[in-house]
Amino acid sequence: FHCVVTPSQTVELGTPIPGQLYEVLVDRADEVTAGQIVASLDSRLEVANLEIARFRAATDTRVHLRQAAFAIDRRTEKRLSSLVASKVASAQEKDRAARQSRLSAWEVRQAKDDLELYALEMARAEAALDRRQIRSPIDGVVLARLHNPGEYIEDDPLMRIVKLDPLHVEAILPMRLFGRVEPGMRADVMPELENAGAHEATVELVDPMGDAASGTFGVRLSLP
Repeated sequence: FHCVVTPSQTVELGTPIPGQLYEVLVDRADEVTAGQIVASLDSRLEVANLEIARFRAATDTRVHLRQAAFAIDRRTEKRLSSLVASKVASAQEKDRAARQSRLSAWEVRQAKDDLELYALEMARAEAALDRRQIRSPIDGVVLARLHNPGEYIEDDPLMRIVKLDPLHVEAILPMRLFGRVEPGMRADVMPELENAGAHEATVELVDPMGDAASGTFGVRLSLP
């Protein structure tokens, strides 16, 4: 029976966000792996934003300043409490010192919260930069490269990648074999190539119903 051998996957690889193409790292016929960076968009702004976010996340000066101020205010509160007991200072001064001490404690907490926020902003900046990197979603071969550095891409695919392991073999069989061919069965595939020989493939799926007009049904086999 005649059949057609096709890639098991064909991916029209695009970009998650529009932008100017900075570089393309692969060309037609190059092999790629899943997760490999194959191209990138201009990301100078994202790099700068990430550096700013990293600096903020790594700088804890504000926390130390607030902690030092809190320590001083706490000592002042304790000293005034003892002075009020000996009636050297007024209760109003003690209340004012206690209020300032509590405010300083909350300022320490706010400085720590800000540091956590800066860490989240850094993670967001890293994610924004990573989105400018275009990665292959599959192991395969570049079939076509459709754009070059400097071009602006938005909805158009950047390249076409095909997965060649396994291959899919699409066959059309007569209805007299319907019900006799099942997934898991083996078959010999003989490509129309010189000295290609026969290759063993495995039935992967069978159409649940046939085509009445042609009296045939479809079968897909997997060929390593």
